[in-house]
Amino acid sequence: MAYFPHPHGGTEYPDNEKLLAAIWGLIGEGILFPRLKTYDRDGHPHVIDRLVLTERGERLTADGDPHPLHPGFIKRFRARAPNVSDEVVARVEDAVSCLERSLLRAAVVMTGLAAEETLRVTHAMMVKTAHIKKKAASSLAKSRDVLDEVANAAQSWTTANDERHRLKIAIQTLESIRTDRNQVSHPGIFAPDAAAVEELVVLAARQLPVFWEIPIQHALNNGFHIP
Repeated sequence: MAYFPHPHGGTEYPDNEKLLAAIWGLIGEGILFPRLKTYDRDGHPHVIDRLVLTERGERLTADGDPHPLHPGFIKRFRARAPNVSDEVVARVEDAVSCLERSLLRAAVVMTGLAAEETLRVTHAMMVKTAHIKKKAASSLAKSRDVLDEVANAAQSWTTANDERHRLKIAIQTLESIRTDRNQVSHPGIFAPDAAAVEELVVLAARQLPVFWEIPIQHALNNGFHIP
């Protein structure tokens, strides 16, 4: 870390160094943008007049669901359904890491992998609880087919009406994630927007736990184990 001259000589105060490092870090992450003004004295042609939030910074500080880059995002995701597998959590963590580096396509792919693993376990558990008839693996080679079977089973779900409704919304979200994941897997077809990708990760963190809380938990309560 470079030392900045103190107005009265010597080196910059350690706390000021930390503050400067944090500010430049936020600028480097595209969260803050420095507005400059002309300044002719002391040989400095420009100085920072003020700092403003970028579009990304405004999304980060907006009210509503916690932003993926907010501290504790993964912890809150786990809290929504404590039995979420480590594999799914790891993929959501990967998606957040990609967002931190503005790797938008990769963030969508990682979110898609978390959704696919959740779908795989959900389908397997619904088969075990007889909500879905067991078929040969080759007949369900595509995630679209697996999702259709889960959606059909959810329509006749015998638990509370609010759970059927929550499952319906979660299935729609999973389909949206699946579609976006397929699009970004083909270069040139889909140019992801940062705000849209951030919202996709938020939706995944909100809706994927529904599968773990309802059909998967139902199977666990009946003595089955996650495959």
